[in-house]
Amino acid sequence: MKLEKINSWLQVIAGFGVITGLLLVSIELRQSHNNFEVELATSDFNGILDVRMALIGDDASSTWDRACNNEPFSSRDRIVLGFLFEIFLVEVMKSQALESVGGRDFSSWRLLARANIGRILSLPQGEAWFRARDGTMSPQIFEFGIELLNSRTPGCTDLTDFGEL
Repeated sequence: MKLEKINSWLQVIAGFGVITGLLLVSIELRQSHNNFEVELATSDFNGILDVRMALIGDDASSTWDRACNNEPFSSRDRIVLGFLFEIFLVEVMKSQALESVGGRDFSSWRLLARANIGRILSLPQGEAWFRARDGTMSPQIFEFGIELLNSRTPGCTDLTDFGEL
């Protein structure tokens, strides 16, 4: 009889071990899936950024200076400035997407939006470019940009304030 009781308890403990193991495997699968989603989102956005950076080449700073000083623009300058604006916006979109994946907190996308959208709106060409992108970004980003636009002080921000592109 005592052996049967020990056997019963061993079966209960073994069953508990199996259930615990299955729960741990389930948690690990969920984490792996979330990591995959983060990796996928990151690689998509990084691909866009890499292409834009390659197309800009070394022209970013001189184009930005001409835009700040309202100097004449070449067609190349217009393209470079558009790509710079896209880079700033895509970085915000990437941050927002990563924040929503798997319930992770990748710091507030709003901090990056304040800096990057502020850069776009600091140029005279930036407001028209930004407004023309309504519908190509999340409503939260667009509304945030409009709030920045309504509260900004006009003036061009020096590109060197942005660090490395």
